[in-house]
Amino acid sequence: MGYIQLVKWILPTAIALLNFFVSFAKFLPLILVLVQPVISAPTLETELWINPCSNHQIRQVRSTAEKELNFFITTLNKDMFMELKSLYPQNVGKMKSNCPRFNKLIDPIKGAANITIAHENFYKSMIEFAMFLDRLKNIPINTNTQFDLEKRRSIYEKTQNNLKLTICEFNETIMKQLKGPNMLTQKPPRVKTTCLPKQADLSHIQMLDMQFFDKLRRFFKLGKKNLKLIKRRGKGSSKAKSGQKHRTKAASV
Repeated sequence: MGYIQLVKWILPTAIALLNFFVSFAKFLPLILVLVQPVISAPTLETELWINPCSNHQIRQVRSTAEKELNFFITTLNKDMFMELKSLYPQNVGKMKSNCPRFNKLIDPIKGAANITIAHENFYKSMIEFAMFLDRLKNIPINTNTQFDLEKRRSIYEKTQNNLKLTICEFNETIMKQLKGPNMLTQKPPRVKTTCLPKQADLSHIQMLDMQFFDKLRRFFKLGKKNLKLIKRRGKGSSKAKSGQKHRTKAASV
């Protein structure tokens, strides 16, 4: 008798749970549709050198690394650099700066053995630029004159966000098209930004801003050129190898 009463008590509860899961399953597709834009968008707030993209890395609008790179270069030259330049009352003379070291960032791309390694090295250099970009953005500025600090910060944040999107697309290209590693899972690079001051006056920050953005523009222009050269060189060697195999096969027949 006790067994029958236990069954009578458990059975309604089990039926109620079953109905709940059936109802939940009906609404699950709708829940996924609502949540998808949130989980699929690039996570621009995450620390760049840990994960510049979302964990899912599937965006509603995709573009190739090359297109994203072209967009970033155009935006950097026509918008960001010119807006930053207009913030300051007068131009400063060109001064040499090794912060960051330009050759250290571009040489691994120029000397890459193939297009996959070139993309990987380009990715790593972008991460290093992003670290300096973030550090520069947050340098306290000492000034008694009128200066649009918010505008400067906005320029840096726009540049940073566009750079993150470019980094994401490079990682996608490395993984899916070039069959390389997922760069997001690689050990974060060790980057020293101690060459930058802890704080700066207006003339000093102007020099740092213009030098950095000028270096950023030169890097992407030259980096893009080198990617094209390496890609072209790779296609040429592939054709030569293909022709050689074809001739060997024909000879054996």
